Amino acid sequence: MKCIFSLFKSCDAQNVLQYTSHFVKAVNKLCDAAGVPSKKLEHTAETWQITLENSIQTVKCIAEKFDDLRLERIAAEDAARGQDSEISLLRQNIAQLAGSNENLAHANESLKKKSEEIQSTLDKQAAVTNSSGKKRRELAISLIKFRDQLLYFQDEFREDGDERAVKLLGNLYKETGRFMNENGIESLEESGSFCTELHTVRNTEITDQSALENTIANTFRAGYRIDGELYRPQEIALYVQKT
Repeated sequence: MKCIFSLFKSCDAQNVLQYTSHFVKAVNKLCDAAGVPSKKLEHTAETWQITLENSIQTVKCIAEKFDDLRLERIAAEDAARGQDSEISLLRQNIAQLAGSNENLAHANESLKKKSEEIQSTLDKQAAVTNSSGKKRRELAISLIKFRDQLLYFQDEFREDGDERAVKLLGNLYKETGRFMNENGIESLEESGSFCTELHTVRNTEITDQSALENTIANTFRAGYRIDGELYRPQEIALYVQKT
């Protein structure tokens, strides 16, 4: 019986069945020698043999299930190891990203400070520029008024017949205009065609020449641009054709 159970445990079906068959034959011989009916024993042996066969099949099925479970466990362990590697890599990436974010935060902070410094410098420069521009415009207006006075005094001395003073004031008037033009204060004293934007008509002069119509006959007072911006239009006499 121990041999049968040993075979049963090893799940060697062919050996178990053969050994069981020999065992039944040996029992039958013993029963015949002792005069004991062996039918019931044969029936019991046959039943036990069938049960044994079924048990062997069950054991095989259980063993197969255990093999499947073992393979599943191995696969799960492999997957878990793979997940552990992925998790470890993910943690490394997160750590690197955290370091990068920290560096980026420092860089942004430095950039913000630098931007604030640059903006402060630009504001100061703009304030200086605005102040300088304001002073420059004030100086330009003072020069324009001074030049207007030169023209006025020139007319006064001309009425008095002092040609020497008229000539002196005329030269000073021209030099002042040259200095102003060289420093962004453009005087408008040209002749030529009339322009509504640059000229103001104070008087008209009649002409019978059609080519002179709508052109500048004389300048009463110069106009000026300060740094390209019109400050005052040129005051003129305009030719008109005789009707």
